[in-house]
Amino acid sequence: MTVRIDSQLIGACVERAGWIKGPLLAKFCGEWAIAECELGHQVGPEEFSRWWKDATPRTAYRQLALLRKSFPELGPEATPRAIAKASKQEAGVVAELVAQGRPG
Repeated sequence: MTVRIDSQLIGACVERAGWIKGPLLAKFCGEWAIAECELGHQVGPEEFSRWWKDATPRTAYRQLALLRKSFPELGPEATPRAIAKASKQEAGVVAELVAQGRPG
């Protein structure tokens, strides 16, 4: 599966979370979008980590904490879906699935 993440999302993540954590945060947002697309519904950190087999619940919660710290205006319960909604309103699609199929 190939995913294209909107360059504005990557830029916003780098600006907010820094040069090291920003790209990882953008990657997490893309992975979250893939999981929701494949499963057909909104997911939480536990379900995300079960589906995305190389992620643990602890990693998912850590990434969510970074997301919420980096984008406090999205609220204390924000998920990557909130960034997608904000980005779609301002700049178009955040993550685009180019091919179908589950990673791994």
